[in-house]
Amino acid sequence: MITCYLCGYEIDPCIGNPNHPGFKTRDHVRPLAMGGKSNAGNIRYAHRICNLQKGGRTPTRVVTDECRKAFLSNRYGKSVLRKLERESIFNIGSFCIGESR
Repeated sequence: MITCYLCGYEIDPCIGNPNHPGFKTRDHVRPLAMGGKSNAGNIRYAHRICNLQKGGRTPTRVVTDECRKAFLSNRYGKSVLRKLERESIFNIGSFCIGESR
């Protein structure tokens, strides 16, 4: 399972459309514009919408909260949340809405 390092939600590897908000992208933790490098220590996976929301900033608490809100405000993010809510009925305690990640 691959999770978005910005919002904490799972990335669906089957999404092949690069314009889809849930598409898996590689993000530079420290942006190239701020002197970041393109090496394994500086690159993480993120949803496309989260990567766009972060932009050229470093991932602070405020930025990750903004990314989580952006992810959950689109149709794909809402469907992920509904799926997690359905699963939590059968697996109580595995996920709590509003839980810090």
